[in-house]
Amino acid sequence: DYAGAIMDYDMAIQLSPEMASAYFNRAMAREVLKRPGYENDYKIAAQLNPKFDIESRRLDAEKLAQNQRNQQSQQNQQNQNINQTTVAAPNQNPTDSLLNNQNNQQNQAIAQNTGSDKEEEEEEKTEESFFDEDEPKNNRNRRQINLMIEDSRDLPSEEEEVDDGRIQNRNIVIDLQPIFTISAFEKNAVDYDRFQYYNLAISEINEKNNYNPLLTISNKSNEEYKDVFQNFVLFFNEKIQIQENSHNFLNRGIFHSLTGNYNQSLEDLNRSIELDEKQSIAYFVRANCRYKMLEEIELIAGNHSELSVKIGERNPIGNNLGNEPAALDYKQILEDYEITLFLNPSFFFGYYNRAFIKIRLGEYKSAIEDLNRAIQLEPEFAEAYFNRGLTKIFLEDLEGGAIDLSRAGELGIYGAYNIIKRYCN
Repeated sequence: DYAGAIMDYDMAIQLSPEMASAYFNRAMAREVLKRPGYENDYKIAAQLNPKFDIESRRLDAEKLAQNQRNQQSQQNQQNQNINQTTVAAPNQNPTDSLLNNQNNQQNQAIAQNTGSDKEEEEEEKTEESFFDEDEPKNNRNRRQINLMIEDSRDLPSEEEEVDDGRIQNRNIVIDLQPIFTISAFEKNAVDYDRFQYYNLAISEINEKNNYNPLLTISNKSNEEYKDVFQNFVLFFNEKIQIQENSHNFLNRGIFHSLTGNYNQSLEDLNRSIELDEKQSIAYFVRANCRYKMLEEIELIAGNHSELSVKIGERNPIGNNLGNEPAALDYKQILEDYEITLFLNPSFFFGYYNRAFIKIRLGEYKSAIEDLNRAIQLEPEFAEAYFNRGLTKIFLEDLEGGAIDLSRAGELGIYGAYNIIKRYCN
């Protein structure tokens, strides 16, 4: 039952995204059924655990075969040399000639082995230089995972590509990393490239949903999934007809927001909160919904602008917010984040999003305090390091900003290195 096995592997990957064997086995099952995605699963399995790297093994086998062919060719050449030597020097002792050829073969073999050993030593040294010798193995594995998922993060947009082999030499426009929102995957369609942070509150909602839909939290664009999200709106319409509870209204509110129907989303979220005032995620989603709605209004009015840096401008960030924001609307957004954190103090996304709003309002020091707390709760929160680094640069703390951006770069936001080069020297 390959289809059933694929479903089981989907669940295993959701619960343990670092399980290489699950990706490998799912790839084999998908390949047997000729389903798309098996090649990507093979790649992920190889990245997580080199022993599952089929391509590398194939290349090693080809290399071994090539070496054997080369050795056979060398042996044939040496045999020809022996024959030529015998013909050219008939008076030479055959035993001496044979010994000379054996010595030549041994010297060539030693030279080949020495070269191979040096290559292996160089590879080992390179790997050792990447990791600290005293760093625990578990931390190394976590860092490898972070590097592999870095492509899922919002990197600063590139204006001009400079391909000189150095990451820090990309010319870019710098924006703050955006807020995190509740999003979703289709069941049995886990996309590793969009993998984000694990959170217990989201996991509890997924359990109640029986993992269909499978909610996640991300700061990536989800425009391409709007049709899927609309289907989930219809799905929860049916569930609400059967049972009007806080959980169902919360879910429908999430999907209304994901499809851009913010007014309907607010109605559902208000209803969810009326039925359960302690539903912390409902306040978080409502704050995000209000911000997205306000963002669209400001875009239409022409007074919305991102916090950004353009190449050639020495003034890093800030002073470019345009008109004064609608204070009342932003106050409601901050209040919802505050309630979220009161009900769930360990929800680090709440601190991150609230800091983002505070930066837009010019409350930089308070924003840094929120980002400090977010990083304390999630020490590998790359986006929080990035935004805190930019804010510190704006406050003229270049050293502190450089440290934060360097950490963001280590965690996968490679665009941070260019900012260090531009503004922290």
